[in-house]
Amino acid sequence: MHHAVAMRVPVPKDVALKSAKDWELIGTKIPRLDSVQKTTGTGVFALDVRRPGMLTAVVKHPEVFGGKVGSFDATETKKVEGVVDVIEVPSGVAVLATDTWAAIEGRRLLKVTWDRSKAEIRSTAEIIAEYRKMVDEQGISAEKRGELKFSYSYGGKLVNASTDLPLAQVPLQIREAQKSSVAVTNSSKGSLFVRLVLAGTPARGEEKAEENNLTISVNYADMKNNPINPTKLEQGTQFAATVTVKNPGLGTGYENLALTQIFPSGWEINNLRLTGDENTVKSDHGNYQDIRDDRVYTYFNLNNGEVRTFKIVLTASYAGNYYLPAITCEAMYDHSIYVRTSGQVVDVVKGGGTP
Repeated sequence: MHHAVAMRVPVPKDVALKSAKDWELIGTKIPRLDSVQKTTGTGVFALDVRRPGMLTAVVKHPEVFGGKVGSFDATETKKVEGVVDVIEVPSGVAVLATDTWAAIEGRRLLKVTWDRSKAEIRSTAEIIAEYRKMVDEQGISAEKRGELKFSYSYGGKLVNASTDLPLAQVPLQIREAQKSSVAVTNSSKGSLFVRLVLAGTPARGEEKAEENNLTISVNYADMKNNPINPTKLEQGTQFAATVTVKNPGLGTGYENLALTQIFPSGWEINNLRLTGDENTVKSDHGNYQDIRDDRVYTYFNLNNGEVRTFKIVLTASYAGNYYLPAITCEAMYDHSIYVRTSGQVVDVVKGGGTP
């Protein structure tokens, strides 16, 4: 009804835009209210709700569009502990169980004979051929664009490409870190929108220290708090990596920051949670800390001008030459707030200084 009313309102010729000084939301950081619950697992979602007598159902669907259930044998399915019933539903056969695993396992053992008499059995090529035939038939033309045609040059090669689909994805092979460019020429009848996506890990030694609206410092010390050089450690040395992150106070407080520390494979993380020794090391643990085999993710907020310090205890366990990747900290929902250190080569040597 609102759309119908709006259609009868004359379109104004001159629209006065709101002055920037009167903006209330544009340029304002709006904090997310659910980030802590999501990262700590304390949030309750529909999948977490359990009611008395509630069952979990999973459906075994036909393997082709238009397929129907001919018959099914649930003998083995009903032997699974937790399976309550197996019933036919319009979309296939449903397995009802007291928990998700039992329902999935029951579905795996379910034997269904499908009726394909009215199913879609044409191949992709056959369907496209029929679409081409339909294009030649009389109909209502909304817009004439034709096929998607373009060419691109990369690495000294020119490639011509076309597709009947509205979207084309072209992978570019990058074998080593090098500067390059991509030139795209549109040969289609309509507009062509191009998006270049770069993903991957910076090459060893190519990481550059950067910072924007955030500062970081990293220090290494032995367990008596004496400074040490992490580039060469004797095998068996226990030490701590201390990261200090500061909000320089250039704007407002920051929420949902993520600190990522990835350690060389020759270093082992001493997870003090497992030994119950967390209180023996003075350290901030943030709102939530995820400790894995070779890395630690720390999530936290940082008020205007605030400094927070995080300490991870490590052991130089395996002799050899390794690479210590960059340490990064960034706002998960604001890419203008970030800081990154540079990576470096480190050695773990056997007693006496031999790698």
